[in-house]
Parts: sequence; structure tokens; C-alpha cells
Amino acid sequence: MATSFIWIVEARGAPTVVLESGLDDSSAPWGAVQPEVANFTQVCSYDRAYIGFSDAGPIPWTLHQQVFDLHLLLKAANIQPPYILAGQSFGGLLNQLYKSVYPNEVAGIVLDDSTHVDTKMGDHPWRGAARGDPVPPPRTMASSPPPPLLKEEEAILDKALPQLAKQVEGTLPAPYNKLPPAQDIWRWEHAHPKMHPAANSPKVNYWAEEMEQMYRERQGKEHVYGDMPLYVLAADEASTDPERLGQVNDMALMSTNSLLLVDPQSTHPMHIDTPSLVTHSIKSVVDAVHQDTPRYLWVGWVPISDRCRAATLQTRYMYM
Repeated sequence: MATSFIWIVEARGAPTVVLESGLDDSSAPWGAVQPEVANFTQVCSYDRAYIGFSDAGPIPWTLHQQVFDLHLLLKAANIQPPYILAGQSFGGLLNQLYKSVYPNEVAGIVLDDSTHVDTKMGDHPWRGAARGDPVPPPRTMASSPPPPLLKEEEAILDKALPQLAKQVEGTLPAPYNKLPPAQDIWRWEHAHPKMHPAANSPKVNYWAEEMEQMYRERQGKEHVYGDMPLYVLAADEASTDPERLGQVNDMALMSTNSLLLVDPQSTHPMHIDTPSLVTHSIKSVVDAVHQDTPRYLWVGWVPISDRCRAATLQTRYMYM
């Protein structure tokens, strides 16, 4: 676990919703969703190790290490399971791994244009780079602290900082200009990144191995989540790319109690672009956990304006 995490908890109630950000994103992009979720249950967001206001963490910085960090953080904060996990992009991949490692702690999941185990890096699946190396178990700061940056790494970071600071001057690019409550936080975090030590070393980055493990664990297993409430949200790419549509459909099939919504009007960061849709999806999973709800397995297309999205979804798609 990192020496210090930034941790934001709003409201009270159960089950607790845990918001997981995308790759290299802090918790700031959840700024439009978190206050709305706090109206109906407790909700938490945080910055993973090396991101935002959080410190560096143990190495190697594996996917399992990141899931373990969250597990310890929830325990240290005395936030009891079960949890509803809501993850955007890479955060959705971590949600899936958390459910695999700690199955009894997760009551429901909302995947916000999530990374799939077959997501490509270039022309080939990321997991294709796996070499069969064993993935080390999670560590602690006491057992495996991060080494100091090499001089070459410090030079790269020093060179990048002025460029990053210039990027956040003036009006932010879309969709980050839709985050007025959190824009100043996002500006500072974007201009003050932290570098992972030897981030490209195979001794540090085992992600391909772990994605291959996740892929193999699911082979031949239908509905690995049983009837756990699961919402899978997909942005514009899934409306035009058959391969991406197949990926999000595959994630929806992990539960018999799932809903897949494809929104051709939304870009990848749906929690920023269409926060009402993400908030409504979280609310629906919270409600499903509180009471028995109709079972659904449905693919929905959502070519409607953001302001009427939530009301339309409830009648058009949820109870077919």
C-alpha cells in the first residue's frame, strides 16, 4: 500500500459505491457523478498510487497490487463490504479483477466504457505480450518500496512539466471543460504527474501476464458473475466498430442479470461526457442490490439527449 492515498468519502448509506478512474486519471473526473451518487448512498473515490495527490506505492506495480491497495484502503477506512464498483476504462478492468480476487466483497458493478481483457496495444491484444512469467504477489511499502527515479527518468519528467503546465492554461479541452467543480484540481494534477520507476521494465510491469491470466480464467465459463447486477456502458466506438461491440457484449455476458447500453453520442470518458447516464446506472445497480429486480439481459442503443436519458432508460430498456 502507498504511504498516503487521497481518499474522498461522501454521504452515508449502504452499499458503498467505489469509483475507479481510468489509466493515469485521478479521482477528479468523477466530479460530476460523485455528488449525485451521494444523494442516495455512500460513495468513495480515490487516487491510486503514483496518481494525483497520492504517493508512490510498492513495486512491482501490478494490476493485483492496485487491487490489493484498494482492498487495504477500504479496510483501513472501516468501509464494510459488499461494495458496488464503478470503473471507467482501465478502472473497469481493475473492477473485474477485484471481483475475481475478492468475489464476496462485490455486490454489483458498473463498467463505464471499460477496458476488455482483449484490448489491443497497436495491432495485437495487450495480453499477447505475455511470456508466461509468474506474477509476484502484492507487496507492502515495508517489503518492496519504490526505488528513486534514475537520472534519465528525472530528466524526462523535468522536460515534460513545462509542456504539461502549458496544456492546462486557458479553457480546458473537451470533455474536461465539463467539469467546473473539479477543473482546478484536474489542472494541478495534470501539470504535476508522478513517474513510475522503471515503468517499462518487465520486472515492474506484468500487466500483459495478468490480462492473459484473466482471459484464461474466463475461457469455457459462462456468466462468471452469476446473477450479480451488472451494467456495461459503451461509448460511440461500439456503435461503429464490430470488434469493440463484441468486447462490451462479452463483458455483459459475465452476468445473467446485466444491461448493456451503447450510447453513440458519448465519447470514451462517459462519466464526464454523459454523467447522468452513469449516475442512473449506478442508482439502478444500488436499487437492484436493495431489492429483487426483474432479470434482464439486453443490448440498448441510446441515441437521445442527455437531459432525458435517465427517464427514458427506466421505461425503455430496464424492464423489457
